[in-house]
Amino acid sequence: MTTASKSSQEDFLVFALSPCSVLDDAIRKAKAKTQAIAGDQTYLSHPPHLTLYVSAFDSREKVIERCAQLAAKWTPPKLAITGWQYFSGDVLTGNQTLVCEIDDECKTTLRNYQRELIEEISGQRCVLASSNRYRPHFGNLSQVRQQAVERVGFPFVDCDWIPHLTIASIDSNQWSEVWNALRTEPPLGDFFCTKLTLFELQDGNPRAYCEWNLVG
Repeated sequence: MTTASKSSQEDFLVFALSPCSVLDDAIRKAKAKTQAIAGDQTYLSHPPHLTLYVSAFDSREKVIERCAQLAAKWTPPKLAITGWQYFSGDVLTGNQTLVCEIDDECKTTLRNYQRELIEEISGQRCVLASSNRYRPHFGNLSQVRQQAVERVGFPFVDCDWIPHLTIASIDSNQWSEVWNALRTEPPLGDFFCTKLTLFELQDGNPRAYCEWNLVG
């Protein structure tokens, strides 16, 4: 495990799988091309990662301990990337969110990882703060997603969660230009996630705090 230095306490943590260097590089290139076309966009500056869970915690010690235990037994999950996918009218941003599409078999494995993680740590969350993060979006969230927020503090779980790696959530008036430039250039093939990464949210941006290599 490696731990970054921390300048201030942040309540919200992002639990994610980080891709291997080859896929990381491909995603960063797509982000750079998007930046050149459309300028700054939501999520564009975020490092490549596959979000498993987001919640607020009063204490990190137990969370870190349980993440370390999970990472010790997890093998690096395969990511078979089949092309691009996009979430039209993203329920959290309202924009067009461009992501790498992962095949169904790999999604099943990733959902199992998410389920294990949530079972281990969701009980440690700060319930009110975690739920309040998503309450402003309840008008756009299905009843299933609202119930997930109340139950575990995160709206996208189980079969309703679509594992993905995000390029950016792009403003609608710039979407066509970005899509036309990138649509024929998705990363394709079999890759792996090689780390479990814990980010802290600082002004809405994820900053790496801890990471564990997956070698099991």
